Amino acid sequence: MNIIPRPLSVCTAAGQFVLTGDTPISYSDAVIHPVAVHLQRQVECQLGLSLRLQQDDTPAGPCLRLQLALVLAELQHLPSSVEGYVLTAGEGGVTLAALTLTGLLFGVQSLVQLLPVTFPSSPPAEVRLPGLVIVDAPRFPWRGLMLDTGRHFFGVPFLLRVLDIMLLYKLNRLHWHLCEDQGWRLEVKQFPRLTEVGAWRQAGGERYGGFYTQDEVRQVVEYAAARGITVVPEVEMPGHCVAALASYPHLSCTGEVSEVSTHWGVHEDVYCAGREEVFTFLEGVLQEVFTLFPSTYIHVGGDEVPKTRWNQCPRCQQRIRDEGLADEEQLQSWFLDRVNTFLKQHNRRLIGWDEILEGGLCEGATVMSWRGMAGGIAAARAGHDVIMTPTHGCYFDYRQAASGSEPGAWYAVLTLQQAYEFEPVPPEPDSSSTLSSATSTPSQLPRPMSTEPRFLDGEDGGEEEGGGVGGQGPAGGGRPAVEAGGQEGVGTRDDPHGQQAQQPTATSSDDWERVDMESEEGLLPSVPPPPRPAEEGVAAEGSGGDAEAAAAPGNGAEQGAEPPAGQGAVRPGFSLTPEEAKHILGGQANLWTEYVATEDVAEYMLMPRLCATAEALWSPKEAKNWTDYQGRLRAQVALWQRLGIRYRPLDD
Repeated sequence: MNIIPRPLSVCTAAGQFVLTGDTPISYSDAVIHPVAVHLQRQVECQLGLSLRLQQDDTPAGPCLRLQLALVLAELQHLPSSVEGYVLTAGEGGVTLAALTLTGLLFGVQSLVQLLPVTFPSSPPAEVRLPGLVIVDAPRFPWRGLMLDTGRHFFGVPFLLRVLDIMLLYKLNRLHWHLCEDQGWRLEVKQFPRLTEVGAWRQAGGERYGGFYTQDEVRQVVEYAAARGITVVPEVEMPGHCVAALASYPHLSCTGEVSEVSTHWGVHEDVYCAGREEVFTFLEGVLQEVFTLFPSTYIHVGGDEVPKTRWNQCPRCQQRIRDEGLADEEQLQSWFLDRVNTFLKQHNRRLIGWDEILEGGLCEGATVMSWRGMAGGIAAARAGHDVIMTPTHGCYFDYRQAASGSEPGAWYAVLTLQQAYEFEPVPPEPDSSSTLSSATSTPSQLPRPMSTEPRFLDGEDGGEEEGGGVGGQGPAGGGRPAVEAGGQEGVGTRDDPHGQQAQQPTATSSDDWERVDMESEEGLLPSVPPPPRPAEEGVAAEGSGGDAEAAAAPGNGAEQGAEPPAGQGAVRPGFSLTPEEAKHILGGQANLWTEYVATEDVAEYMLMPRLCATAEALWSPKEAKNWTDYQGRLRAQVALWQRLGIRYRPLDD
């Protein structure tokens, strides 16, 4: 069966089903009608056959039958049964049953992948499907894609197209990166300057940018929901916010941010943690976000926040003193914990990049682990949910091959096979592990960060920098220009190996993966609780009690000592117990867009690697087989061509 992702179970059955132009699509309940229409359109797209729809309880004769069930014994013991389905084919027809509409939608994707692609040639007289029984449900509940529309703006039609591709391969989370230093993309009616000013920047002497109206956001969210996909918005804080600060400079520490950034990298200007109006602003933004996005999860970024401005800001230093905080790291944790409290008041949950571990993790926060998997492991051991998205398996802005003609971030490569081999769950503890068992603090996690400017959009390499499918990167080997005095050899989230300042030395994709994995070797952090206000010399109420006392200096929890059991103790190796592994919700691919300027290139960077991510997150780990997968992937090409998907040709 050439189905991607590979189903949980496929068994052969007697007989075969013969599909003709007279075969109806039957459905048992009016609520199923949209799914039936989706199947009808896909059959017509692939075969040129226009099948009629009929609603009935007991169809007469062979048909394609869609039905919802209160109970399906085959799915009863599967943890993600709500997205599962059972598909049977035989002489009597094809029956697709599920517990939910989402399960039916995902089952339809498997069914259409069983069909050939014959259109636009003459429709076939008949198509024969072998007798079979497919029982299928996902391994992980979070199977996502992050699309960065902050660096480069993509229109709504492209977003809808991406959602269609996600549905085809049963992905269920679109993480929408809406705000960046280089552009604010979300209309917020309380703060119109965010789109009047923050959505636009100078690019090669011209105005570049765009934003999504609230009606457009609703269109995307509704389109996604109809495809079983939840849209998770990301509103960056307290860093990656220069576009917002240019719109409202009084929200910065200096009050002097005057323009949307025109270079990549990490920026020193961040929200001022000492100004109350910052929280008034953020809460106002989030209130409007709540009305647009039903998602329980709200992503707040929390990554790559230089502390330079806070260190120099009298208001921030006063905040540190007033709240009894130790330093700027704890100030960031206090900042996010205050936002987390606001989110919880509105029945929302905070997600942040793994830097939110530093200084203390907010109660109930979910960690998105990108700097390898160390942060995710630490969070899971501390009882927090985790989404794994490490650079070495999930960063789709990386080129797909080492060739200089490949578009994307020139400093790293992520091959199709590396994407396929991504595994979100670390192994169980192994006593033979030789890695260090010493403990460390969250600040000792890899902290790749640079405030080095990297010019963009026509300043050195043009708006289409690395932007054509198969096109060349910037002149001079692809090295973006940097201002004099720029910090060299230090990474960022989008360049975690710090390669902007030097020519890449890796000779193969394996070298890049090794570089990334080496950043994890060493020490895992224990996870302290977030800082709480306290009177001098008195622990704050509800601040952790014995747990905090155990972690206090002089109580055996200094660096190098073994923390108490259950308090983030570090075991040898990068491992999780089965109980801890339950906190791994899944993973996602990330498409950052510094070096992805057009929709054609964006789609090329996604496909076919997105299919690999989909299988890594849906299919059983033990079913992984690279050779088998390659064969099934080649069978998808005709469908991609029929749908007009722009993809990187498969290697021989």
